Amino acid sequence: MLKRIISVIITLILSLMFIYLVLSVLPGDSTTYMSGESVINVEKQTESLISFIKKALTLNLGTSAFLSISVKDLILERLLPTVILSIMSLVIALTISLFFIYLDVIKGKKLLFEVFSSIIYSFPSFLISLIALLISSKAFSYFVVYDDEHKIFSLLIPSLCLGLVHAPFLMKNIRDLIIREKVKPYVTFAYSKGLGNVKVFFYHILLNILNVVIVLVDQSFISLIASSAAVEIIFSIPGIGNLIVQAIARRDSLTIAGVLILIILITSFFSIIEDILDEINKRRTM
Repeated sequence: MLKRIISVIITLILSLMFIYLVLSVLPGDSTTYMSGESVINVEKQTESLISFIKKALTLNLGTSAFLSISVKDLILERLLPTVILSIMSLVIALTISLFFIYLDVIKGKKLLFEVFSSIIYSFPSFLISLIALLISSKAFSYFVVYDDEHKIFSLLIPSLCLGLVHAPFLMKNIRDLIIREKVKPYVTFAYSKGLGNVKVFFYHILLNILNVVIVLVDQSFISLIASSAAVEIIFSIPGIGNLIVQAIARRDSLTIAGVLILIILITSFFSIIEDILDEINKRRTM
């Protein structure tokens, strides 16, 4: 576990060093780019790598050239809608996954599982979002748009779109785990005691693979945060994904760096949590 934590820290530092290098070689700033002026002779304020890493760990990267607020405040302001969207999408993806896995593994409806996963895999999130937006506006006369006062309600349809797209990833990985677990002796013993499919599936098989499922859930949460841009843009959600697209369009390098650092920090944090949970599970099963 200690080796894993050290490797995560090293990866984090190397990632920050790469971002520092990129920011160091970029000529000028975003306002100079947008104004069309020459960027060759623009003087830049430079700082040491150590100073940059210290600031990066707290997202203290300066002020956004376009929105006139600090990058840290801007990212924290946009983080909440993305986190809520990602959590709701993850719950929906897990629910869909477990439902179709149960139909496949327990009820033998393999064709239904394969058809659903194949169809959803072929549709990108932005296309499903556009279809959902069209259906809600035409069939129900309701145009989906983000409402800050009713965050949960206004994020239901965007979460459904993002959760649908992500469900096949969880479905295939969890199903493979369950198929390998299903042939183990304790499952046969549970059936021999007269337990039904539902109890064996939820109270025995899923509990025994819970540690691996938690790792998949952690990876899924990170992936949802990093891949929410298309859904956020279509439904006008002021989140992290929407922010980084706007920052790229404006060449706001500090904001782009801030979002990337945030994702790196979240990934590093969840990697350490995964190792801690895995260590706890190993000690529990010893």
